[in-house]
Amino acid sequence: LGAVLTGGGSLLNRGVITGPGTIDLSFNNNGTVRVSNGELILAGAVTANTSNGTFNIGSGGTITVPNGLGLNVGSILLGGGKFDGGTGFVNAGTISGRGSVSADTVSNAGTIIFSGGTSDFFAQLTNSNRTTVTGNSLATFYSPVATTTGTLSVNLGSSSVYLGAVTGLGHITGAGVKDFEGGASNG
Repeated sequence: LGAVLTGGGSLLNRGVITGPGTIDLSFNNNGTVRVSNGELILAGAVTANTSNGTFNIGSGGTITVPNGLGLNVGSILLGGGKFDGGTGFVNAGTISGRGSVSADTVSNAGTIIFSGGTSDFFAQLTNSNRTTVTGNSLATFYSPVATTTGTLSVNLGSSSVYLGAVTGLGHITGAGVKDFEGGASNG
């Protein structure tokens, strides 16, 4: 892309968008958005990643959605990059790989899998389905985590660090290392 796309309408991606730039339109992704270097800003009022949509973020890449993603029912694939969901979003799809996820809040009704490296989660997480740290990974959660109805599994060889308060201690499983720096309760 490498440009600024503006206007009064909306954009439905059914193909492939690659590279940095700004899309200042309502944006629905039903294709692939790939950023491996630089930042792509999705600045429109409404942004969603539909069931066929994929955000693929490589090392050195960032996708920023300052007004909030709204809904992810597709895939956010982290290959060492960063996804910034702005004011927050509901994940009913999949977030996977290694990298950074930030937002004010993330409500996870889908699947989050951190694997193959270091991951940072800069959002208040309400986990009602499944979050997994696996593949000899280290995941750090910087804000409060509530998992009173979902499961958060830390598999053998992996570690998770919780810097914010954790509720739902009984739903955190697995043979991996769990470090609760912000306190933990069954909630």
